[in-house]
Amino acid sequence: MKGYTIQHSIELLEEEVKNGGGSGGPTTAENVSYDNTDSGLTAETVQAAIDEIDGALDTATGNITTLSGKVTDAGSYSTTEKEIGTWIDGRPVYRKVIDVGAYPNATSKNVAHGITDLDVVISVDMFAGDSQRTGFLPGMYCAVDAAFTNYSVQYNVTNENITIVTGQDRSAYSGYAVIVYVKTAPVTNTRKKK
Repeated sequence: MKGYTIQHSIELLEEEVKNGGGSGGPTTAENVSYDNTDSGLTAETVQAAIDEIDGALDTATGNITTLSGKVTDAGSYSTTEKEIGTWIDGRPVYRKVIDVGAYPNATSKNVAHGITDLDVVISVDMFAGDSQRTGFLPGMYCAVDAAFTNYSVQYNVTNENITIVTGQDRSAYSGYAVIVYVKTAPVTNTRKKK
């Protein structure tokens, strides 16, 4: 069957089976040779080619399902840690949403983020809204009016907390922090066994 496509080979096989398999009776796909020169398959019979393609489709389907899950996580925001990519050194990049609750009244407030082994903070986005969601505050800003009233909102991330500092009463606002980060690399034992 040199030079035929897989589809053409299948059609020829079907025709041969319909006609009683030629002079030797009905033929099965295991008994029909297959020229794999152009296909790149390793199969040498039609049945083996069908099985090889079926196996490749199963593998591709599994890979698509795995990638689909990663793409879904990359676009999702959750209060649980989600892996969303890879850092420049090959370590996983994670994202987590932290409910920081009400902002403080002209003071500071610490909120535990619950991230273990935090190493690199790539970005932090903060936002807050009033209870009616009619007024919103950006994550960090600094404003001083003519009377030098401090309207600022600032934040800082440590290994354990998010610290929010307000220059005036912002307790009517509650919000969230979205942290994108990398964890410390796992320590491996580099000592050789004797």
